Amino acid sequence: MNYLEEILKFLKNYPNKIKIMEICGTHTSVIHKSGIRSLLSENIKLVSGPGCPVCVTKMSYIDHLIELSNVGTILTFGDMVKVKGNEKSLSNVKNKQILYNPMSAIEIASKNPQNKYYFAAVGFETTLPIYSLMLENCPKNLTLLTSLKAIIPALEYICTNEKDLDCFLAPGHVCAIIGSEPFEILSESYKKNIVITGFTPEHILLSVYTCIKMFEQKEYKVKNLYKNVVKKNGNEKALKLIRKYFALSDDYWRGIGDIEKSAYICNKAENIQETEKNIKYCHCTDIILGRINPPDCPLFRKICTPLDAIGPCMVSDEGACRIWY
Repeated sequence: MNYLEEILKFLKNYPNKIKIMEICGTHTSVIHKSGIRSLLSENIKLVSGPGCPVCVTKMSYIDHLIELSNVGTILTFGDMVKVKGNEKSLSNVKNKQILYNPMSAIEIASKNPQNKYYFAAVGFETTLPIYSLMLENCPKNLTLLTSLKAIIPALEYICTNEKDLDCFLAPGHVCAIIGSEPFEILSESYKKNIVITGFTPEHILLSVYTCIKMFEQKEYKVKNLYKNVVKKNGNEKALKLIRKYFALSDDYWRGIGDIEKSAYICNKAENIQETEKNIKYCHCTDIILGRINPPDCPLFRKICTPLDAIGPCMVSDEGACRIWY
């Protein structure tokens, strides 16, 4: 029996209850597309986390983009278009343009200096370096409207409030920027096992196996299985550029609430930070916090579908509900 077969046998026959959160939406997608859940014991529960930046973007941000479309053109990625504000989404806006590369915003604005443009800058630390480069080269008629989140404060919130989570699969692309050290501090503070992993099915299977082995041995630490990309101190060049333009501030996460020092704000961009309360859409809160999986929501597949999404988790390609659907 080879090593992979041993791992598969161990995972399929694992007898004890364990709950593991895959933080990243891309991990959730790979888990589904590769059928990883079918290879696991029913005692191993995988739940999604807050790793979809579109899903946690507040409604007031969408509302403000819609208002700005009256005075300029909104430049955005496609997965933002159907996210609902308090009343409408960007799908109701004519004055918008969908981009696939954020640097295209600079090219578009530079070629049309007579027009005003607003770029919807949404993301985690993964996208911060490119947004920093945009700010270095930004023409006067282009404004970045930011909704940029920091993943560590969100995980601290989850570790504090969700007591039944045993282990975490950390997102390799975020770790490539900020490094493994912030996760090491988190692991030590909350006694949680964290495995940094890549994005192939084999990588994720090995990471689940590693999580369980660490949990059994009560090794509360970070294991970096993505060393070819992730270093302890992260990408120092990228971090230096981020620090040049961004600082951490308190912010509101849709589906979670207010989290201290969880947003990157910038003096050269427009930052939306007003708080909103009384969220009433489906069960996205429970899904983002790993309490349930999407099929446990009574609206899932019934009145909440990608074509008519009730909550933000059904909109983005990295949203848990969209992936499960």
